[in-house]
Order: sequence, then C-alpha cells, then structure tokens
Amino acid sequence: MLTPEQICTMEEMTGIPIDLIVSGLGLLPPSPVKPVGTFEEALEKYRHVPHGSREEADLILTWLALCTTAKQARMVFHYAPNKSVIQAEALHAWRKLSATEIERATDLAEACEAQVNAPLKSPESLAAMRKRLSFCTTLAEMLEAYRSVPHGSREKAEAIKAIATLFTS
Repeated sequence: MLTPEQICTMEEMTGIPIDLIVSGLGLLPPSPVKPVGTFEEALEKYRHVPHGSREEADLILTWLALCTTAKQARMVFHYAPNKSVIQAEALHAWRKLSATEIERATDLAEACEAQVNAPLKSPESLAAMRKRLSFCTTLAEMLEAYRSVPHGSREKAEAIKAIATLFTS
C-alpha cells in the first residue's frame, strides 16, 4: 500500500492524476454520493454524514472537486482524515490552487491573501512570500511580511534578505 506522500510523488513524476492512481490501485471505488452543485452545499451535507464513514470519504472527494480557491481547498484538507489518500489529494489540490492564486496576484493585498491561503512551509508559501515582498515598498510592509511566517522557515529568511536590501541601498 502506498502512503499519501508516495502517491503524490508518483503523480508528480508520472503526470498521472491522483484520482486515476487511487482508482487504478483500487484504493477507493467510484463514489455513491449524490451530486451536490456547490461548495456550500457540500459543506452543509458534510455536517450531516457520519464521521469515518464511506459516505464521508466520498463526500470529501466530491467537495474537493468543487473547490475553486486555495482557501476552499485548505478547508477540505483540514476536514480530510489525517494521513489518508484523500488528504493527500486535498493537499495536491490546495497546492495547485495556491500556485494559481500566487501567479495571478497583481498587488500587495492579493499577494498577502495568496500567502495566507498557501500551505505552511511549502514551495507555494515561499513563492507567495517572494511575490508579497516584491510588492512591499516600505519597511513597515516588509516587517509585516516577516512577522507573518513561522520562525525558522525559508520564508522568514527570504523576508530578512529583502529587509536587508533597504539598508544596503
């Protein structure tokens, strides 16, 4: 049995979508969940399914498919069972949507939002920090960016480097 991390690695190295890997390995059969039309409908339905049930797992996958923002995918990730294939798929969707939001950010506010929505200590979080710093024009903005990330992270080091440039010019 592959771990969620191995499935993500397999997807990245082969280009085979996670859902095809999961179904191809027989880890999750086709979903019997009745279709829901919106992210909000899926959230409401989730509140009424038994925790740990097959229906819950199927609903989370359906819910994940309805995500259009990193914030939504983050929410689904946190509802998915820990260290499960479903959580690995949610993380993959979260990272993909996060990367899209970072790329589309055109000002400091959008870059801040992209950073908030990115998975912590991920390549996307680092990219969001870099994008955010590229829009910072004052020491106060850079310090706010610096304070927004975990201690000891690559993002923190990136912020320190950007702040240092203010003192060398």
